[in-house]
Amino acid sequence: MKKRVVPFTISAALALFLCLGFVLGTAAGRAPAYRYLTVFAQVLDLVRGNYVDQVDDQALLRGAYQGMLAGLDSYSGYFPADEYARLVKEPEGPADAGFEVVKDGAALAVVAVWPGSSAERVGVKVGDRVWTIDGATTRDMSLMQARRRLSGGDGSEELLQIFRGAERKRQEFRLKRNIPQHSPFEARVETGGIGYLRLRNPARAGRDSLAVALKDLERRGARKLLLDLRGATRGGMDDALRIAGLFIGEQTVVRSVERGGLEVEHHGKGPALCKLPTWVLVNRGTAGASEILAAALRDRFNAKLLGEKTCGFGARQEMIRLPAGDGLVLSVARYLSPAGSGWHGEGLKENVAIPLSAPDKGADPEEKQLRRALELVAAEGAAAAAKAA
Repeated sequence: MKKRVVPFTISAALALFLCLGFVLGTAAGRAPAYRYLTVFAQVLDLVRGNYVDQVDDQALLRGAYQGMLAGLDSYSGYFPADEYARLVKEPEGPADAGFEVVKDGAALAVVAVWPGSSAERVGVKVGDRVWTIDGATTRDMSLMQARRRLSGGDGSEELLQIFRGAERKRQEFRLKRNIPQHSPFEARVETGGIGYLRLRNPARAGRDSLAVALKDLERRGARKLLLDLRGATRGGMDDALRIAGLFIGEQTVVRSVERGGLEVEHHGKGPALCKLPTWVLVNRGTAGASEILAAALRDRFNAKLLGEKTCGFGARQEMIRLPAGDGLVLSVARYLSPAGSGWHGEGLKENVAIPLSAPDKGADPEEKQLRRALELVAAEGAAAAAKAA
């Protein structure tokens, strides 16, 4: 059967766009950009004329925008006008189902499930991949879009389709959103004088409350500290500066470097209150504020990172509105640790690896990982004390 080919035609608006791109590109010495635009126009026209089904132009172009931004990093994204307007008006609802996600390539990976939450009750597990949210595929969603869709009003519901690699099948879960009741952090003293601080949500953890908790750990006999940042995906640079200041005072916590090389140092909110030798437990759910904090404690407080490589979300983002009302979220600056190393797209590498073991009967893999970390802290602390003596 002879293949039907529709002649290559360009709309007046697209032709004007290409001509303008050529003029501007040539003026800036960037003529290759015009060639790419020509190819784009050819592909667009061939798809419109030859694809087996009728294609909606807006849907086709939306896919092109999403693909362009996905090629930059996993955290930049495109928002149609209605979604952009909703995001500006209400970035996230007050309630959620009690689990945290990060971008893992094109996938949306579950990295924490909080005790007592709806997610825990229905059986969502760390390592699951969220395939759809209320029927919408997560493949092209930015993390910001996914978080908005996963949040909502107290008592509202969401329908998730989840892929579980160990069982190699998709499952559906209906979850109820509730306003979080758990504390943003947990503190206790473990055997051997190890203070344990689990920071669940840096954005909600106040400096004064954390300061009281750290002082209380010392009062109760803590001589070392294990700071657990696993699954701590929330919060931005300001949250990291507030918390890092408890350990390093007003020293440099992070640097931001924009395109063109403009570099700005950001300092902790002092004074420093914690002097305990510190180890930091991390995993791929350690993202955003907690990654900045982990890097600063490694470089400025001589803390060792235990566990697994972190998420790799090390950039400042901005939302940009386009003339038609749609918009972008774009990574506009890269974060560097105090020693000058970046981690965006790569993650912070652990000093001592403690991989998450496969689930088995009667044993929680995350609890086993924690117990192994506590053993290492106890052993290293004892060795350091003997050396000092």
